[in-house]
Amino acid sequence: MDAQERAEVREIIHGILSGWNARTESYMITTNNSLNNIDTHLKTLNGTVAKHQTTLDQNLPHSEVHCVQKDKIEEMGETLVRLDEKVVTRKSLNATIWKLFGGIIATGGLVFTIWEFFLKV
Repeated sequence: MDAQERAEVREIIHGILSGWNARTESYMITTNNSLNNIDTHLKTLNGTVAKHQTTLDQNLPHSEVHCVQKDKIEEMGETLVRLDEKVVTRKSLNATIWKLFGGIIATGGLVFTIWEFFLKV
């Protein structure tokens, strides 16, 4: 291998390593930018979480007994019970109507059958 061939090999190796180095640096820059964006987002979230935690700490202990809206909760509970009774009543009414409808259809069929039987006899 003479000097010219060695120079060509060095040039090829240098080109390959330069390309690899540029690619690696671009990956590092992209990764670094993404990590900076994530870090900024986490800082924003941590500030929001801290603000919410402060609000929760100020309002705790919070239970139905200490609740400002205790009357509204009880009213909603009574409304739900009343609605439940109406649903049961509506279900029983619907069941009765369908049973009556079925009975009317069956009776009509029976009357029709008897009528046809007597007309043919």
